[in-house]
Amino acid sequence: MQEESWKALQTAANGATEATEFRRLARQLARLRAGGAPQIPVQEITLSIIGRATRDFLAQQLDLALIARGISAAIELPPYSSALQQLLDADS
Repeated sequence: MQEESWKALQTAANGATEATEFRRLARQLARLRAGGAPQIPVQEITLSIIGRATRDFLAQQLDLALIARGISAAIELPPYSSALQQLLDADS
């Protein structure tokens, strides 16, 4: 049943066209993860979002967009104003 929830979320996210619908689906994704629902098998990547402003809202919706396309991302948000340091650091 939980796998069905993931597949339904993925299908809905693929068809989402309105920002409010996308935010609602992003909250649903967070609830599924918080509830410990096993995620459907997808390709896994690590993604770091660097910048000088708040990026939390972007990370949430980007996470959903990637899930909709079958990609699971471990999204990292380095400290503010660390873009240059992150780019120069081979371990980041």
